[in-house]
Amino acid sequence: MKKSLFILLCVTLLCFTVSCKEERQTLGEYGGDDSSTVSEVDVDTSVVLTAPNGELAGKVKIYRPDSDYMHLEYTELEFKGDALALVAEMVKNGGLIDGCSADEFYIDGDVLYINMNKAYEDYVRAGSTAEYFGVGSLVNTLIANYSDVGVKKVKITVEGRGLNSHGGISEGPLGMFE
Repeated sequence: MKKSLFILLCVTLLCFTVSCKEERQTLGEYGGDDSSTVSEVDVDTSVVLTAPNGELAGKVKIYRPDSDYMHLEYTELEFKGDALALVAEMVKNGGLIDGCSADEFYIDGDVLYINMNKAYEDYVRAGSTAEYFGVGSLVNTLIANYSDVGVKKVKITVEGRGLNSHGGISEGPLGMFE
């Protein structure tokens, strides 16, 4: 599985490199005008994604349950790292419980795929409230911070297989939670 993901990442990097011109970078997938150079684009630098490695730098949103476990809320903080480090930051900031971690991720089209550990699955299997906030916090955090590169959905796996949550096995990618 890791070898396949590595090959996919290499092919994606190659495609990205080939699609860039010598002095102009195609910005279409990032929401910019394809004919603009980087210096001509008005960029919001509060969150910057340095493609293709998925590194974030700047302010990020970390979603978590509110104090009454009624709604998802978010906090903004300065951050530098990728989606794996973002999951660790979620644990530090109450978005996920201790022990939850991710070991790989990649983006394909509008879907961010992330592989979580067994502790995460155990957490979301604890009941419907844990499932809603555990899955919702993760999905919303990833979409909010990777939307600039077109991410609209998140597909969660656990140890390479479908997430077996309180409500059953999650098959498809999930969109933003309300």
